[in-house]
Amino acid sequence: MHALIPHTDPIKFLIPLPGGMTIPIHGFGLLVAIGFLLGSYLAGRKALRDGLDPEIFNRLLGWVVVGVFVGGHLGHALFYQPAYYFAHPIEFLKVWSGLSSYGGFLVSGIITAIFLKKYKVPFWPSADVVLFGTVFGWIFGRMGCFSAHDHPGLQTNFWLAVNGICPDGGPTVACHDLGGYEALYTMALAAFLVWADRKPRFQGFHVISVFASYGLFRFFLDFLRHQGPDGDARYFGLTPAQYGSIGLVILASVFWARLHKTTPWRVLQEQDRAKPEPGSQKPESSAPKPEGEIIQKLRAMQARFPGKLRVLESERSLLPVDASATGGEPTLFAPTDAKLATHVEALLSEGKEVAVTTFGPNQVAVMAAKVLFRKA
Repeated sequence: MHALIPHTDPIKFLIPLPGGMTIPIHGFGLLVAIGFLLGSYLAGRKALRDGLDPEIFNRLLGWVVVGVFVGGHLGHALFYQPAYYFAHPIEFLKVWSGLSSYGGFLVSGIITAIFLKKYKVPFWPSADVVLFGTVFGWIFGRMGCFSAHDHPGLQTNFWLAVNGICPDGGPTVACHDLGGYEALYTMALAAFLVWADRKPRFQGFHVISVFASYGLFRFFLDFLRHQGPDGDARYFGLTPAQYGSIGLVILASVFWARLHKTTPWRVLQEQDRAKPEPGSQKPESSAPKPEGEIIQKLRAMQARFPGKLRVLESERSLLPVDASATGGEPTLFAPTDAKLATHVEALLSEGKEVAVTTFGPNQVAVMAAKVLFRKA
């Protein structure tokens, strides 16, 4: 058996500028950027399916990018080349040079947890959304690594090895390309998550799936890493990533023990939507209501603004306030008007209590005031 993949130089585009100057665009950076954008888009789509506000995850994207590069660079500096970086501290500032997966995961995870807590959204359903999108972005990130061949492993004749990338070999010597192997793993993981997401899963399912599978995969993958004076650092025979992998599998086991019997978030959302309106005298089918993505956004706002928003409840749950207290007559919308959710979010952001109620046979009314609901 012989390696079948020929050596290729790292992808690089030159954009010409006036005066004969050019701007280099590296394939690695381009693929990573595509990964971030695609991951954010698919996370937003899953958020809608799960009744969460996709705008939350759009706001999170920038912070995740910071976490990946800052955390990844610090992880590489502190665990793989500490002597060099402490001897040349200015190198700590070059966050684009030298990245560690686990460093990026750790810092991004901490940032994400703080962000979700700040916006008071359900933690585990939201974390599932983040990990779902992350896996798709990860595919392109590792494709970028493969295009640059910056993770060469041991010499081998394995048919998926790449010729000419070995640090101490010639153009005909092949080595494992670990970035390529990890790209294949993330493709398989993404396919599994898409299949699994066709039906509701317990809260934390996607987090546990990613943690457990990557921890096991990466632990064994690192035995193929290049060894020697210029190879990766090892502590008691294992790389820093292998210790991180052990921790990841332990975390996955703890999370599974705590979460595998929880009711799927999607089921909870469906049960909430199926509850009859208190005091309603009309069949539910006769009342107009927001539809599709609009109702999902309103339900997500209820989680972000607890106690401030009631959707499709009877007007008898409101305090008998006069028209001036609510800012005049109610604002009316068609049940399918996309501006409904935007209007409600603006009122909630102003600190008002908001009720979305039926109004006639084919309209939805939005009422708002500083104090609108009866308090127990």
